[in-house]
Amino acid sequence: MMQWVLSLLLAGGPILAAPPDTVDLRVTIGGSAEVVAGEIFDITVNAEIPGPPAATGITMTVTLPEGATYEGPGGGSGPCEGEIGSRVIVCIPDPGSPAEGGRTWELTARAAASLPVGTALNTTVVAASDSTESNPADNTGTLVTTVVARPGTHFTVTGPSEPVVPGEAYRVTVGVHYAQGPPIPELHMFASFDDWYVDARIVNLPEVRCSADPGSVLCETGLRLVAGQDITLVYEFRTSTDPADYRERTFTQTFKSYNFSDDYAVSASTLIRFAAPPSASPSASPAVSPSASSSASASPSVSASPGGGGLPITGSPTGVIVLAGALLVAAGGGLVLLSRRRTRP
Repeated sequence: MMQWVLSLLLAGGPILAAPPDTVDLRVTIGGSAEVVAGEIFDITVNAEIPGPPAATGITMTVTLPEGATYEGPGGGSGPCEGEIGSRVIVCIPDPGSPAEGGRTWELTARAAASLPVGTALNTTVVAASDSTESNPADNTGTLVTTVVARPGTHFTVTGPSEPVVPGEAYRVTVGVHYAQGPPIPELHMFASFDDWYVDARIVNLPEVRCSADPGSVLCETGLRLVAGQDITLVYEFRTSTDPADYRERTFTQTFKSYNFSDDYAVSASTLIRFAAPPSASPSASPAVSPSASSSASASPSVSASPGGGGLPITGSPTGVIVLAGALLVAAGGGLVLLSRRRTRP
């Protein structure tokens, strides 16, 4: 029996399956055909991974050209590693699921603001694994994104130049230029956000109320636009102090409107960088330093609901209950004394 097990191990049998001798990984890359200088463009990597058994050590290496920098992942079939602002990103299949089959990764990059119109940005992807490739010709792909002039109707976004300290507010200036077309009765603006978001307002339109949905905040400005008009909106965003809300240190904040196009073709973005997230202090009292990440973190003495049953009692009602207890004790003592006096001969 022992000899049979050893022979399987030495032969690379089913107990320790070796990667296939040869594989045929296939990869393609797509995304934005055009980009305005200074704005972001999309990259999509599609791969076909043969199996089972699938090859091991599979990587998709995306290299951005000079004049473009990595902005962040957009989701897909596995993690992507790369520094924000760098030019090389490596994506792998999700380690928790089978590698074989069709796989997709989505990334975003930003074209430098100094690029002249007509510049061709060539982004490449190379698929590799631990196995030998039977057809290396389909292991590479190239996306060509051309820098184009800013359209007549456009947004410009200017964010904070320094990292934002968690818990502090920051401002973003959005310029809107409406080149031509019929008057727009009311401008609606969307802004994206992540877990760090607490609330937002437009500083130079204090009467405007902004409402948040998952991932975006809508501000119905009430402004009427006519052809050739320029307006400026100054946004202020408040941020959380909860360390758990800063899984990422950088975030692409996009501003768009459905007034101009159903598919939000008019948009612009800026990169928000956060300083080191606040560290949780075990010795800090929760009552002294509550989290500002959501309205649910208000003090229990304010937010406790009626009929709470076993909820702890804090704040000013505690004093009232203590006083009532003292009066009851005093009253009980008085009754005892009175009964003693009545029983004396």
